[in-house]
Amino acid sequence: MASPKILNLDTLETGSEKVIVIGGVEYAMRPFSVQDFIEQMRSISSAENAAPEEAFSLVVDSIVRAFPGLERKSVMDMEMPKLNAIYEFIRATTEEEVTEGNVLAASE
Repeated sequence: MASPKILNLDTLETGSEKVIVIGGVEYAMRPFSVQDFIEQMRSISSAENAAPEEAFSLVVDSIVRAFPGLERKSVMDMEMPKLNAIYEFIRATTEEEVTEGNVLAASE
């Protein structure tokens, strides 16, 4: 009888490799859970089709959700180019997960 194939998820490293620095403080992007990933994809889609004030609120929510410890007020007070840079950073990370197959690998 063949030995079973084992996938030990306890040994899988999911630490963040993405960090932003604001005011000299580093904030590590937390790994997305499946629920976080779904919410992030919905948020991206909603923000692209929303009224401007709603779109910005969704963007701020996405940033605060992705970087624990980052205060909503800090995001609301930042300049627009910085807000856009962080949002695109998160968006690119989300798209990388899909492109690299990381999201689908666990279901195969």
